[in-house]
Amino acid sequence: MRDSKNTATTQLSDLLQQERQAILAGDFDKLPALIQAKEQLVSTDFSLSRDQAAKLQNSAQENQRLLSASLRGVRSAINRLRQIEDGAKGYTGYDRNGQATPIRRAEGSVERRA
Repeated sequence: MRDSKNTATTQLSDLLQQERQAILAGDFDKLPALIQAKEQLVSTDFSLSRDQAAKLQNSAQENQRLLSASLRGVRSAINRLRQIEDGAKGYTGYDRNGQATPIRRAEGSVERRA
């Protein structure tokens, strides 16, 4: 019985390490399967020493920090792409009276000369 508990602890540690590697590699498609495997493993009855629990908790918290940082990066990239799109459409300037005036890119036209 003791070996199965140690095996479960080792498996959970391995899953957390795989999760970390997937996050760092940006391989987010692997995360749902890893989460499911962790949930199944945690639902089994096994006990941990304080030291083991602390190590697993630290690993899980580090993965959460990495995932949060990844999410912030994706959101930042989306915002930057929106800024670029908006900039390509035009921008808002001010006239001599201080009124906001949209400045838009003129529709392109090509003049053909013989």
